[in-house]
Amino acid sequence: MSELSDTFAALNTTAVNLSSYIAGVAEDDIITVPDIEDIIKKGCNPVGTSGTGLDRIKAHTGSLLPSLQQMAKNIQDGDYDQLGDADTKSEPPYDARAKQFKEQFSLGDQLKIQLEYKTNENFELKKMVKIKGEEVSQQAVRADMLEKRLENARRDGDGKLDTLKSELSEAKKTISDKDRQVRLFLLFIDLVHT
Repeated sequence: MSELSDTFAALNTTAVNLSSYIAGVAEDDIITVPDIEDIIKKGCNPVGTSGTGLDRIKAHTGSLLPSLQQMAKNIQDGDYDQLGDADTKSEPPYDARAKQFKEQFSLGDQLKIQLEYKTNENFELKKMVKIKGEEVSQQAVRADMLEKRLENARRDGDGKLDTLKSELSEAKKTISDKDRQVRLFLLFIDLVHT
């Protein structure tokens, strides 16, 4: 573990030395590769006790490289997207998002079909309401015509009734006149025969 700490410290020191070297270079100066390699070697020399420090850092990080590559692959596959262990393997997140998109897309298609069906149904209902409205209007016209005919028939009936009443009263008057005349005649006959 101390070798890892030493490696981290050496890399940190190297980064500081590189940044100060680069900051000290003028715009027209050229940064050469050997100068950078020299700074890296000097920064890595404190690591370990045998060989050059850079070789020891390469060997130490080389043993970490497969683990880091596996971790990067797992991150790319989305193994760490869910809570829990990486061992509980589920479908990759891009597959889940693709399925979710397909489901939403098919739901959108279904809703579009339902909307078209409802639109057609609404159109048919409007047609039926219009037809029923026309039928009601026709029935209202017929009812008005029948009411007018009934009113006219009642007026005609009232007129005929009045005529019949007047004719009846005339007939009664005539009968009463004739009856009086008959009585007078009978009285006259009785007077004449007596």
